[in-house]
Amino acid sequence: MTGQEIQNEILRKMTPTQKLGLSMRLYYSAWEFKAAWLKEIHKDWSTVQIEQEVKRIFTNATLDISGEAISIPELEQKISEYHLSDEWEKARNFD
Repeated sequence: MTGQEIQNEILRKMTPTQKLGLSMRLYYSAWEFKAAWLKEIHKDWSTVQIEQEVKRIFTNATLDISGEAISIPELEQKISEYHLSDEWEKARNFD
């Protein structure tokens, strides 16, 4: 079994709540890595400048989800809407 097949099997076994949690952890990890990289290359920037630049980068970023480009703010909106939906409640109560 290849690494990709193992990863796919793990993802198939995850609940929607687990997948959402994983995606959010990856998102925030990427945010932290970007901030750390910016601090390294812009040693003279303040924390506020770093945070503003990371926010600018992430706001203008897009993801390709199932062949559909989506911006980070649009993804955050979809996640917020999902949290308010009946599906979220069902998924939370399933665990």
